Amino acid sequence: LAFLLWTAVGLYAQPVVLVNESFDNATCSFSAYRGGWNLDSNCHVSGKYAYLGFVPTQPGDSVELVSNWFDCENYSHVLLQFSQICKISANDMATVEFQIDRLGAKWTKIPMDAYRGARTPYKQTKFSHMSYQDWLPGDSLAIPTNSWWKTETFDLSADVAWERVRFKFKIKRGTVMGSQFAYGWLIDDFTLIGAQSEIKPPVVEFVSIFADTVYNTGPFVFKAKVATRTITPIIRPYLHLKITYNNVTTHDSILMTSYEGDSMWTATLSQHLFGTNVEYYIDGRDSSGNSTHAGGAFYLKRLGGGGVNGYVMIGQGNYTSYVAPPFAYYDPYMWSREIYMADEFSPQETGGRIETIAYNQANSSGDVITNLKCYMKAIPNAVLGTSYADPVKDGATLVWQGSYPISSQGWHDFMLSTPFVLPPNHNLLVYWECRHGSYASAPYFYGTYFNVARCIYNDGWNSFPTSGGYTTNVRSDIRVLLRPLGTDDSNSVAMHAIDSPLPGAANGSVQVVVTIKNVGVKNLTSAQLGWSVNGVPQTPVTWKGNLPSDFNDTVTLGSYLQSLDKYDTVL
Repeated sequence: LAFLLWTAVGLYAQPVVLVNESFDNATCSFSAYRGGWNLDSNCHVSGKYAYLGFVPTQPGDSVELVSNWFDCENYSHVLLQFSQICKISANDMATVEFQIDRLGAKWTKIPMDAYRGARTPYKQTKFSHMSYQDWLPGDSLAIPTNSWWKTETFDLSADVAWERVRFKFKIKRGTVMGSQFAYGWLIDDFTLIGAQSEIKPPVVEFVSIFADTVYNTGPFVFKAKVATRTITPIIRPYLHLKITYNNVTTHDSILMTSYEGDSMWTATLSQHLFGTNVEYYIDGRDSSGNSTHAGGAFYLKRLGGGGVNGYVMIGQGNYTSYVAPPFAYYDPYMWSREIYMADEFSPQETGGRIETIAYNQANSSGDVITNLKCYMKAIPNAVLGTSYADPVKDGATLVWQGSYPISSQGWHDFMLSTPFVLPPNHNLLVYWECRHGSYASAPYFYGTYFNVARCIYNDGWNSFPTSGGYTTNVRSDIRVLLRPLGTDDSNSVAMHAIDSPLPGAANGSVQVVVTIKNVGVKNLTSAQLGWSVNGVPQTPVTWKGNLPSDFNDTVTLGSYLQSLDKYDTVL
């Protein structure tokens, strides 16, 4: 009897999904009042549709999306989750309200203390495009993409537990002219959860982010934090995929592998053809039944030939910068973020593939600055930001990490670990982070003064600063090695990487393995690879296969006897 009672109580304490509305079924838990809300197929999370609310045309008017009544009478804890993109002006109001089923009960905005995200997005108990930088608040007419979705969580235990309740998404127009032309408010995956104990959904955050348009075919390494917030462990998550090519859609799931403990997970999506649309999400669950999800989408696009091929120098060298790149000047912990405009790389804003970035050092020193990282991000606007932004969460790509010896004045190149694609008509954000940890006689670099802020930075003595930031009109000069984004040649192949031998390999027989890439338009069916060791030609290798445009393949060229007492060169 004791065992049966314990089992019953344990099952009863499990969270129960009371409502899970994806807006894809014939029956819907919501109805639009006063018009202005319609199903939208352009942006959605897990299904085919979301609900889109439009900003009213008349000042002071409002549009409402109202739910059915939901029964929470058997639960002491209630959690509300939904996904949203709120592309409306901060002068208008997007609010989430509830009403309990009692005589005379009024509609009430969900209070601030119920919000389980960072406080900033739900400032003043409303949402707008100011809630997240991803929603491009500087461009009121920007069109959302599936990468913009944010999942919001509210703990409503103090408000609707033991009650029947309904909800309302409301847009009220302010008085500012023209704000009605914003895209509107998108709502998807509305979920209401009840339980007899506190509900703590896992943390699900992507560490590597693929969004909007991607100009390569992969492979794509997804990394995510999926961490429990209870005493029960995370169930091994899957990366769920919806892949569409030539109007044919396939669904797939990849079991993720843990790394760096039991909360960091990774999965690799293989290469796919240009023209493929990829939607993805992770459903994080612990063994108590708590769950939440996060996802995104991107499109694979091939860029044509043309553009700059060679070095591009940006800046005039009329000032010096002590703060960017932030190499431990005074304080051992620093960060900076600088913006470089599209027309500074080429007047036609053709973009390009950045292979190296260099800075012009103005002093010399014998110190070595350690624990440095450089990230890059392409943006269609000129938004620098006003505070610290975690580069990974901000969608930037890690392009270089290591140490920097402050040896001499002049240009110093940083070869990117992976070439960075700057699309046409896009500006470049360059992020630097320094966690050297001790004082050093740091370098400073030549830069250029502008009439507007082009750099933001911060520093700290005892720890890495993650709040605030100081803007400056002086931006570091750079020199980049730029290559055309693509080629229009039918048949073209390039050496992509030398996979073996790696630096520091032991003496003895070493296999030579390289990766080739088809940079032409047509499928590559054969290629001859010549190679030499220390200037001595080796037997050429003929590769055969069927490699689509931008796809990679590994080739074993042969082996040679490596000796550490001489310098071995493999081409």
